[in-house]
Amino acid sequence: MNALHPSRSARLVLLGSTVLLLACASKGPTTTGMLPPGAEPCSALPSKTPRAPRLLWSCERANMLEKLRSTNHPQWQELVASADRTGTDSQRYGDNGGFAALVYQVTGDVSYAKRGYAAAMKELSQHTAFDYNYTRAGWAEYAILYDYLQGGISEDERKAMAAVLYGWVDAFFALDPKTPIRTVDTDQTTGNYFGIMFTALATQGTDPRAEGLLTNSFVGGFDATQADLSTLRNAVKKYITEWAAGGIWVESGYYDVETLQLVVQGVEAMRNATGTEHFPEFDAFAEQVVRAQIAQLTPDLKTAVQWGDTEDARDLQAWRRYQTLGMFTGSLPQTSTLRPVGTSIVNELKERYKNDPLYQSRYFYYFDPTAPSVDFRTLPLSHYASGQGMVFARDGWAPTDSLMFMHLRRPPMNVDHENAQFGHFELYRRGAWAITHPVGYGGGCLEPVSVNSMVLAGLDSMIDRKVFGQSSAPDGSYVYFAGSAQGARYSEPYYDPPTNFVTEWSRSFLYLPTSSRAADTIVVYDRVDAVAPTKLDRYTADDRARIQAAPKLKQWVLHTPVAPTALVTGASWDSAGQKVMLTSLAPAQRDFSVVDEKTIGWPANFPMDSEKHFYVSLSPKTDQAYDTFLNVLQVSDTTLAVLPTRVASTDGGMEGAFVTRPGQLDTVALFSATRGTRLRSTGFSFSVNVTTSGIELFVADLDPAKKWQAGGVDLPVDGGGLAHLLVTGSGAQTVMVTAQ
Repeated sequence: MNALHPSRSARLVLLGSTVLLLACASKGPTTTGMLPPGAEPCSALPSKTPRAPRLLWSCERANMLEKLRSTNHPQWQELVASADRTGTDSQRYGDNGGFAALVYQVTGDVSYAKRGYAAAMKELSQHTAFDYNYTRAGWAEYAILYDYLQGGISEDERKAMAAVLYGWVDAFFALDPKTPIRTVDTDQTTGNYFGIMFTALATQGTDPRAEGLLTNSFVGGFDATQADLSTLRNAVKKYITEWAAGGIWVESGYYDVETLQLVVQGVEAMRNATGTEHFPEFDAFAEQVVRAQIAQLTPDLKTAVQWGDTEDARDLQAWRRYQTLGMFTGSLPQTSTLRPVGTSIVNELKERYKNDPLYQSRYFYYFDPTAPSVDFRTLPLSHYASGQGMVFARDGWAPTDSLMFMHLRRPPMNVDHENAQFGHFELYRRGAWAITHPVGYGGGCLEPVSVNSMVLAGLDSMIDRKVFGQSSAPDGSYVYFAGSAQGARYSEPYYDPPTNFVTEWSRSFLYLPTSSRAADTIVVYDRVDAVAPTKLDRYTADDRARIQAAPKLKQWVLHTPVAPTALVTGASWDSAGQKVMLTSLAPAQRDFSVVDEKTIGWPANFPMDSEKHFYVSLSPKTDQAYDTFLNVLQVSDTTLAVLPTRVASTDGGMEGAFVTRPGQLDTVALFSATRGTRLRSTGFSFSVNVTTSGIELFVADLDPAKKWQAGGVDLPVDGGGLAHLLVTGSGAQTVMVTAQ
């Protein structure tokens, strides 16, 4: 049993002085089939305390913890050792009494209740005033502590702790009786929603104010009425089903790990307290979170993709990762095939990072390290998080394999830490970042030039952003990802906005690893239709300064770890012992410049010096409205002998690259080059000189409503307009592509 899908409610019955936790009765829409076929029903254990908690306590959870205690499992030893340090000079950093509270509930040893209460009140006494940053992360946690400690503390102590929780309630609604917080602030909304609901659930029957909180119109009660921002509860549903679809939360790779923990803790605790499923949107989301958390990790498990604001550049912070994965793994239904996969990765991370211990007790409620395990390396090689527009793709799970990250950011949400960076990509290979960018917190790390993307008039993307293509091969042999960003710069309402100057910017990625792992190829194609911005006085001061300082209307930016060597065909450099070659095939006439990032006056002095290297800027030699940018990046163990060349259809409406790759068929990747009409609906032909027994053909931007053929063979086109076909033949070849 790998801790616990507790959507079966626990019932308490008093028998003399003993409280029995009866076998959990099946309730709620998610309980059917929760246990694997042939599994034994949960058998009740006598409670060892006078009062079993309501939050995060279930028959299954009690059994799991008792199993670890009775076998003196190392995870139980870790929990007890942490609880024993509570209130001492060696107390764990961040320990608010949670370790001791859980040990008290499992063992009935009142001394742990006293330890937990003392630690909790020491913290609470210093935070009686409502503080956004403190309560968002801690409110729900303290309500759980209150719930767990009640049976082992005095009535006066119980009231003292409840008084702080209700003091936060009063202060919260005093901020603004109708809308105390912005529901676009996802971590504040999530943390405060569950904090309020937990306070009410933990004090139901002892405080008359509890019922009012459970039905408060702004809080939103147990069940969402729709996915919108009108109530705290509705907002949580919107986050889960829309903004965080695919398992990636919405603020940054750093902040999201904590908020995800608040989500799973909240959903699980409310399931246990009520015996009813109030979050039908959660189970599918939880599986996506497990997939996404694993997908972000590099193949050698040394680091992870870091996007947006991050306070610890290049630091994996393993304990936060495996705590989140452990919590979500333990929340999955018993029948989920991801439960044993999650068990595998958590156990491996915890073993590998023994010296990166847990600083919070949350994990111990959820994760059963003795549960069945299936190697996480059996997961698919790519993961798409549609809510935030991200793809994580790899060519394998071996430590030296590659991880490719592509980010086509969703339209604005107006959340904290949000930026407009769109079209970024990175590549981790052979145990190091071969292609990356400055990582850090705010300041220059959020500037348009700080990612590998297009910069238009000094600005990053406009707000009409969307993904229009995403597909991959199951064997990882290719990944395609494409989207666009154009239109207005600012969201409405915005008084007298500046005139739109970007009619279209479309970016397409085609990632092509090799079966021998000898090289990785990334084809990046950009269609840009833009003119110089006008009405500069209507831009924000920061944007106006960027526009006025921009050296060119259009810049294609790529960061390099060392000063690159300029070539007629592009540029080259070494990165972590690997050869990186940039071949620029369009525009034909271009300016090439290299910027030393240490010479830039970055805002707020970020990024830190260790993150400042160089970036390449490619621009059309002459400004005009419409340009295409065709660039091929190849990262290899040794210098490749043959560089990519440009291929175009005879009518000029399609263009792309002819690429030779070690051990692979020659490859042709084509994209629509026609201004104003991205989707191609008519046939065309192109010619290449094939050096292998055939070509692997990729054609993007085809009208999926048409029936296509290439060389007389059906050319299947997916919903995003990508076709993939192997075409036989060597030497000079002319390929006819037809549409019906």
